[in-house]
Amino acid sequence: MSLLRPTDAVVLVTVVEPQPTGLAATMPSLGVQPGMPPPVPPDHSDVMAEAVVAGGNEVLDRAADLVGLPDAERRVLTGKPGEAICALAEELRADVIVMASRGLGGWRRAVLGSVSGYVSRNAPCPVLVVPSQAV
Repeated sequence: MSLLRPTDAVVLVTVVEPQPTGLAATMPSLGVQPGMPPPVPPDHSDVMAEAVVAGGNEVLDRAADLVGLPDAERRVLTGKPGEAICALAEELRADVIVMASRGLGGWRRAVLGSVSGYVSRNAPCPVLVVPSQAV
C-alpha cells in the first residue's frame, strides 16, 4: 500500500548550515581585523559551497533510493534547517512534511535543538516525524 497517489509531487530536501572557515572558524571573536588578509580566498568559498551542494545531492540520491522515489525532485538548501524546511513548505504549499528524527537524547536535544520539533511547531502543514531507527 502506498501513501502517495501517482499525481503527488514529492520533493526531497536536505539543509546544510553554512560553516565558518579560516580565522572565523578558529577565532570567531577575532574575525577580520584591519590589515589582516581575509581568512578565506573568494575562490575557496565557491569551491567549498560547490562541495557542500554535491554532498547534499549525494545524501538526497541515497534517500531517493532508500524510499523508492528515484524520480523525486531534489533540493539542497542552506541555512537553519528548521526555518529552511518551513519556508520551502510554505513556498510549495506543501500538503505534508515527512521527516526523520535524529533520535537525540534529552540533554543533547536541549543543547542542539530539535529540527523535527521546530518544524512540527512552525510548519504551515501537518508534519509526520519518523523515528530514525525506522529509516
